Amino acid sequence: MEKVIDFPVPKKQPVIDWDLVETERRSRYPKVPKKAISIIRKILESGPGDEDSSIILDKPEECFPKDPIHYRTRTSDVFWLMDLLDRFGGDMVHGKHTCRIKRSKKILPLFSIFPVNDATMEAVRKSFGPLYEHYMESKEWQILGRDLSETDVIAFLLEGLNGNGRKLFGVLDRKTAWVHFSRLEEGFSVEDFIELGL
Repeated sequence: MEKVIDFPVPKKQPVIDWDLVETERRSRYPKVPKKAISIIRKILESGPGDEDSSIILDKPEECFPKDPIHYRTRTSDVFWLMDLLDRFGGDMVHGKHTCRIKRSKKILPLFSIFPVNDATMEAVRKSFGPLYEHYMESKEWQILGRDLSETDVIAFLLEGLNGNGRKLFGVLDRKTAWVHFSRLEEGFSVEDFIELGL
């Protein structure tokens, strides 16, 4: 499936599609209770710096994503929070409202990006072949991705365009890819995306 995204998206006040959030919660994250979404909504609506609000994940210390976890008022960032809560569990607090999600078994996300040289970039391109299941492009970046059949992994190349000579290779599990490609569509910067995986 090809997708050309003119990112970053023009800056405008984001509006969270809470109906879509609920649909995705039921289909992708049924173990995340509806109460958790209600508290996330209250936290996002109260704005940054609210001392009565917090989301604390029960994740291993050296696991992706690095602390602190940054999120914004975007539908895709709510997807990201649901994904992290589904994988690790955690505590959400907003004033007197609380929700605890317990996970006895953590599901670690696969998210790794590393720089490659021209020869490695060319070798990966040849290995991928001419067709890509994932394709995004802006004035500064091109992302080409392939589903690795019989696995839960997507491999991708990021290449800087127009004088930006950066070349990177990355791997994501499918759910992490869905979350972060959604974030890119909503204006999450490629540079911040790269920084998450380095």
